[in-house]
Amino acid sequence: MTWTGPERRKEALENMTELMLGVLEIKTKLENLHGKVNNSLERIEGLLARHSETLYGNGHSGLTSKIDKMEDIKESLQSHQRSDNKWFFFFAGMLITILGWTIFK
Repeated sequence: MTWTGPERRKEALENMTELMLGVLEIKTKLENLHGKVNNSLERIEGLLARHSETLYGNGHSGLTSKIDKMEDIKESLQSHQRSDNKWFFFFAGMLITILGWTIFK
């Protein structure tokens, strides 16, 4: 069966209309996806900003400075404990010496 000019144009227009509808559907889906991606990126940026503020602080002490303070406190306690141990051994030695002198006199 041969196609005449008007029938070919009609079929071509129908095919083009279907293609245009398909392209518009794809464009709509892409725009929706683009919006969702932008919303997700904004949420992620907000979360990163909150995490950064939690770690480093924003005008107040963050976790890193608190951890540094805790490490300083730990070092200070260890230093005091070493000093206390020295005094304990000093007094224990003196006590043993005094007891030894009194017992073996």
